[in-house]
Amino acid sequence: MSGVTARGGEPYGYVSIGVSDGEPNHSPEELQARLDVWRGLGARGVLLDCAGADYGVSRVRFDAVVQYAHSLGMKVLANAWNPDDVLADSRTMRPWDGYLGENDVLSAGRFLAPATYQAKLAKMAGYKAHLGINLYETATSWDLENADALTAQVLAALKTYPIDALQLSDPQYCCIDNTLIRPPVALRAER
Repeated sequence: MSGVTARGGEPYGYVSIGVSDGEPNHSPEELQARLDVWRGLGARGVLLDCAGADYGVSRVRFDAVVQYAHSLGMKVLANAWNPDDVLADSRTMRPWDGYLGENDVLSAGRFLAPATYQAKLAKMAGYKAHLGINLYETATSWDLENADALTAQVLAALKTYPIDALQLSDPQYCCIDNTLIRPPVALRAER
């Protein structure tokens, strides 16, 4: 993790907090142990994946994990398909935390109709204004040859929303070979 920090990055860990649909359903103690390990490795934040009701996560479970991460001095990046699941009436998410919108505009190389994502992106923007959180988006494609054009198209679709950064990668998020199609693009100045 020191290499990430040395290059000006902020290292994050990863923990799935999902309880259904093939997710590990870790006990609260196991989730805390995993956060402890990530913090011990130097992570400054953690991606809480599969954090929504679609993966059986209750708001009580989500909030408990967020509170524990914060107690370790870690930021949280929440990934839930429905932003309401983790942001509506939030008492735990803080301005240094973030929400990850996943493949809302471009998914596996297919551009989605604006009607399918505009309401979600507007909702995300409202939560950013209310909670002060950061907003991140992913876009995925197998097309390595046209990464610049794909990035430009996704950015054009996102231009009216206060998205802080975009990551374009393959549909498996580079986990097969760790090769990025396009490094993250910061869309707004860091706070």
